[in-house]
Amino acid sequence: MWLDGLYMGAPFYAEYTKRFGGSPTNYDDVGLQFALVKKHLLDARSGLYYHGWDAKKTQAWADPATGVSSNFWGRAVGWYVMALVDTLDYLPANHPVRKQLIEQVTDLSKALVKYQDPDTGVWWQVMDKPNVKGNYREATASAMFVYALAKAVNNGELPRSYVPNILKGYQGILNEFVKTNDSGALSLVQCCQVAGLGFTSMRGGPRDGSFAYYVSEPIVENDLKGVGPSSLRELRSRNCSACR
Repeated sequence: MWLDGLYMGAPFYAEYTKRFGGSPTNYDDVGLQFALVKKHLLDARSGLYYHGWDAKKTQAWADPATGVSSNFWGRAVGWYVMALVDTLDYLPANHPVRKQLIEQVTDLSKALVKYQDPDTGVWWQVMDKPNVKGNYREATASAMFVYALAKAVNNGELPRSYVPNILKGYQGILNEFVKTNDSGALSLVQCCQVAGLGFTSMRGGPRDGSFAYYVSEPIVENDLKGVGPSSLRELRSRNCSACR
């Protein structure tokens, strides 16, 4: 089970059910996916979610006792919190899964602001190890977090007390990651190109979930996984309550 996999299925599953009159039990199935992730990947101490879980506990990246991977990768958590807020768009107002997902948004948002870099307002590649050599402030996860927090405030799923964190994160993205390149165009820099678990990394090493692995993958400009959420439509909308 991969944390980032929820975004690739759950919001679209919920939207399809709403648009095309699927069975209401589909919403139960959507909720089950999030419940399983919470059961197996949530770290109660930090409030963050691990990247992966292996039921058999045999993968090279998996803890032999718990089956979870060993680190909190920023973009995996970003995919997950975006999956939560985007799925909520399609759930019926009175469906019990809505309460379940809002509770997860609430709890995870508390952890996100806890690990927000106090100096810059953005987030780190490995979220809970800001002072470890090799770690870096990472653009794609930062954009995902600001997007999700702003959307949740705008939709009334989070209180307005998060607005200072949202605006600090937004300004941090502008300050840290939006640069003018040699041609005069704007670029989003410090994007982790890719990361995963299992098989071989882009640099030829094992994708073993270690800290050393996550900070070894290429850092690029304008990766679409950062450019997309960094459009920040939730902040730029004229109706954005989080901006007022």
